[in-house]
Amino acid sequence: MIDDDLSGHIHAGFWPFMKRALTLFLPLWVFLLCYSLELNNIISAAAAGASLSLIVYYEQRKLKQINT
Repeated sequence: MIDDDLSGHIHAGFWPFMKRALTLFLPLWVFLLCYSLELNNIISAAAAGASLSLIVYYEQRKLKQINT
């Protein structure tokens, strides 16, 4: 019988798209949020750079879950 359950395929394609979107836009959003709070530009840039580590950490945790 033909497998017509596409929910697995949709979800499998959703995270790579979101990861790329977050990698591009999360640092910008964090920088703009810090800038609107009138923080120093250096502090705003450091916070924006640190936001990328959250995405990397989440991705590593997700890969460990899949492999175990």
